[in-house]
Amino acid sequence: MDLLKKASEESPAYGTAACNAVLDHLVKMARIDEAWHMFQELPADPDATSYNIIVKGLCMKRKIEKAQELVSEMAARAFTPSLETYAWIAKGLTRLGKAKKACDFLLDLRRKGIAIDSAAVNEIIDVMCSRKKEDVGRELLKEMNGHGYHPDACTYTAIINGFCKSNRSLAALDFVMEDVLVSGCVLDITDWSLLFKCLYDEGCLDEMVKLYDILLENKVVPNKATFNIIISSFSKAGRVHDVKRVLDDMYRNDIIPNTKTYEGLIDGDIEDISCKVELFEPLIGSDIVLTAEKYQLLIGGLIKSGEMAFAMRVLHEMKRNGCPPDKDTYNALVGGLCNTNMLSEAMEFIQIMKDNECTADAATYTMLLHGFWKAGQIDKLKSLYMEMKKNDISPDAATFNILLEVFSESKKAQEVLRLLDEMRLHGCPPNYSTLSSLHKKLGFREFKKVKNHVKELFGIVFMPEASEGKENEPDVKNFGLSFKQSASRTARKGKSSTKK
Repeated sequence: MDLLKKASEESPAYGTAACNAVLDHLVKMARIDEAWHMFQELPADPDATSYNIIVKGLCMKRKIEKAQELVSEMAARAFTPSLETYAWIAKGLTRLGKAKKACDFLLDLRRKGIAIDSAAVNEIIDVMCSRKKEDVGRELLKEMNGHGYHPDACTYTAIINGFCKSNRSLAALDFVMEDVLVSGCVLDITDWSLLFKCLYDEGCLDEMVKLYDILLENKVVPNKATFNIIISSFSKAGRVHDVKRVLDDMYRNDIIPNTKTYEGLIDGDIEDISCKVELFEPLIGSDIVLTAEKYQLLIGGLIKSGEMAFAMRVLHEMKRNGCPPDKDTYNALVGGLCNTNMLSEAMEFIQIMKDNECTADAATYTMLLHGFWKAGQIDKLKSLYMEMKKNDISPDAATFNILLEVFSESKKAQEVLRLLDEMRLHGCPPNYSTLSSLHKKLGFREFKKVKNHVKELFGIVFMPEASEGKENEPDVKNFGLSFKQSASRTARKGKSSTKK
């Protein structure tokens, strides 16, 4: 300070410039209190630059009232604040939650003929939107339009994004319709992605279609990322017609679907069986490689829709792209083939799995046993069960339930008793649904033996009335669903039976 004082005495102009340099350095270092103390004790008379520097520092410190006092003091001394100074005060008011005052402040400047540049206004509006004051920002925009201010794409984008981040997608859409498109300003196509996503998250699907149509009418073609968001949203909502239309528009504009496009389709909720093959046909033989999980989900969805032939094609595509199917995928295919009575094809998968170092497990065999039982091919069922035991694959509760159903239907009580012994060895006690089914299918004397044997082996006392209302269908009724379910449900049931 002594050096500055000496410099001021020798040359007032040089002293003021030197003081301003130190003030500016302190403000840039965010040492605002030191800068304020120095400003109050400047050895040289402050000039407009001195005031502008310290006002900026006070705004950074959120001491807006003091900053405004200094601006008034500048006017009294005939100093002109810089446009940056006005901008700092407006931003400071906004950051204090006084967006309306900031708006009035800027409009008052406009009326006085003081024009802050677009970049500064954009920054102020951006601050307003970050404080969830999008409506004030929009009001400011409208008012300043009448005073010769011309917002640009950044201004509009800030307000759109502000509405979206506040989960006000309909307000954002209204702003687009009433302000953005009317202005003729062309936004960057990436700026539409957030609005489409926000509309979907808020369940405004019809409005998504409306926005999409309006963009195309205005010759605004979304980029691939935006197209993918739109397709994913419509797919999750099960809106097949809209999905197909958007895909057609992609091709029409020479935008080729990529991995993200198909992942959006796979993760969707398209129940229309007739269009599944049509949607995914371009995937076969293309350069697009999905993850193993996505291939599995697609195969599971196709099986659920009864599209076994196309599911097999996807399996080959999966292998072609270096994604070896796992046990869950194979089991889903086996279940699907069994459900469509394609038992010979399903049986081939035991060897296919072995060739691909993916050994069939209890779930695989149980689904095949279930298929042969439903088809009335009991001899093949028995042969397959013997093969299962020969390959040291332990039966689980679902496996035994099928076998018990088979032997109870044919009134073979001795086979039922033998199976109960096996169930005891494997820790799989029968549940009440199974016992109820045996009770209905076996004769009185045969079931009495079974009932006593169950009590002896497992300590279970079967009371027919206790099982009323319970399911009599064996646990395998859910086989052949999506790729995870067939194995995981069986495993869970086996574990729960063991715990009893």
